[in-house]
Amino acid sequence: MSNWLASVRVITGAMVAMVLAAAPALACKGAQTVLADNFQTADSAWGPMFGANLIISDGQAQLTVPPGKIGGALYGGILVDSGDYCIDMIAPSVADPNTVLGGIIFGLGDLEDYYAFVAVAGGQAGVLHQQSSRVTLTVPMNTAPSLQVGANATNTIRVTWTGAAVSTYINGQLFAQLQMPQGFFDSKIGLYVDNATTAPVTYTFKNLNVTNGP
Repeated sequence: MSNWLASVRVITGAMVAMVLAAAPALACKGAQTVLADNFQTADSAWGPMFGANLIISDGQAQLTVPPGKIGGALYGGILVDSGDYCIDMIAPSVADPNTVLGGIIFGLGDLEDYYAFVAVAGGQAGVLHQQSSRVTLTVPMNTAPSLQVGANATNTIRVTWTGAAVSTYINGQLFAQLQMPQGFFDSKIGLYVDNATTAPVTYTFKNLNVTNGP
C-alpha cells in the first residue's frame, strides 16, 4: 500500500476536538489485563499487513516497511470494546526524521477500516483513519511537546477508548481527546508504520499492554 506521509502538510495550532495539555497519565490503567506481550517469543496471533515484515524475538517486535509504503501488523487474538492500549516505540535512524512515522492501530473492524495514533520522528503526532483506499486525519498532525525526537528516540504511546470517546497520550502526557462518530465494538489492535524514504525502514516496539477501558 502506497504511503501518504510525503503529501501531508504538518499543521500546528489548536484543532477542533483536540486538547494539548500537560496532564499526567499512567500507562494502561484498566483493572483487567486483556493482553500483555513482552515480545520474547513470537505469538502466532500476530500477522504482518500490507507487505510489511514482522520479526518478534528477544523482547522486541521489529516492523520493517519497504520504501514509499505503509505497513502494519495485526493482532488477531483479542476483540476489544473498551480498551487502554500502550506500547514503547523506538524510531529508526533516517536522514530526515519527518519522512517516517510509527504508531498503534485501534478500532480495527477489518483491513479497510481502522484508526491509528501515529507520531512522526520529527516531532508531530495525530490520529489517522484508513477507510477503503482513503486516509483522512481525524486529528491533524500537530506538534507534540512530550514526544522525544530523532534517531532511536523511545516514546511510550497510549490510546484509550470507551464508547465513542478516545484519548491519546505520549510519555504520560495527554495529547488529544476526541469523540468518534460511533463506538468501537469487537475491534482489533495492531502496529503501524509509514515510510516516505527511499530505503526500507524498521520501527521497534516493546512492552505492549492492553487493559480494559479506564
